[in-house]
Formats: sequence, C-alpha cells, structure tokens
Amino acid sequence: MILYVLLGILPALGILMLILNRPQKNPAEAHTSLRQFQTQGRAAGFSSGELRRLKEMTLQSGKIDPFSLFQSAELMDYCIRSLARTIRTGWDSAPAQQGFIAKLYECRKKIQADGPKRGLVSSREIEVGQNLRVVADSAIYRSQVVINADQYLLASRPVNPELRS
Repeated sequence: MILYVLLGILPALGILMLILNRPQKNPAEAHTSLRQFQTQGRAAGFSSGELRRLKEMTLQSGKIDPFSLFQSAELMDYCIRSLARTIRTGWDSAPAQQGFIAKLYECRKKIQADGPKRGLVSSREIEVGQNLRVVADSAIYRSQVVINADQYLLASRPVNPELRS
C-alpha cells in the first residue's frame, strides 16, 4: 500500500520540481533587450514610429523575436514581405511606407554584408577557369584552374608579369 502511495507521489513531486525550477525571464533582461533593439534600430536609421511598427509586426507574427531582428537577414526578409503584402492589399500605400521599405532593404543589405563570410570548405568548390593567386618567395604568381577532378586539381603554369625571365 505504501509502495503505491510513493509511486503516485514521486512523479507528482518530479513535475512540481520541473515547474518550480524553470528559468524565469528576468524583467531587467527584457528591458535591456528592448533598449538594445531601440539602439540598433536608431543606428540603422529608423524613427521611433518605424521601430514601434517593426516590433508590432514581429510580435504579431509570433515567430520572430523582435530583439534579434537586426542580426538576421531572414527575419528582416520576413518583415519586408509582410509589409509589402500590407501595401499590396492597399492598406498603407503612402510614399512614407515606400521609404520605410527602402530603409528595411538597406538595413537587410548591411546585415548580409556584415554577416559571417563563408570561405571554401573543399577544393571541389573551385570551378574550372577560376583565377588563382599563388604566393611563393614573396612574389605573387597568377594561374588558372584547368581541371578539378575528384583526386587532383590541375592549374596552369603560374606566371608573374612583373618578373622577367
């Protein structure tokens, strides 16, 4: 009988502990995130009204965290699409809205340009005809990829127009 009581109480206590130990959102962190959103938005050239509208759009979607909007080109794309959809349906077709979309596009271009750069992962990504720059003995030689096979990479003979032979 005691075994059945323990088997009933232990899972309930476990669930209670999970609920009570759940990380709580710190109001100071939320305030800092809002301040960071405002600061990043102002640095990107948005007005207070435009920032309020961006935040409303992101919160209405439920998918996007508004505080990570200025770090992700994908999230910015989502906002641009939803604003363009609103303009297309005729709700807000004022010239001010066109300027707002232009600012969003500029911000998106900047996010994408400042984002992480991806270099070559494998030599198989090098295409035939691609120019190569070879640095050897403190001289720069130019070459071109002739064949890029699975087992080897064949380049043309390196040439340096500054060196006379």
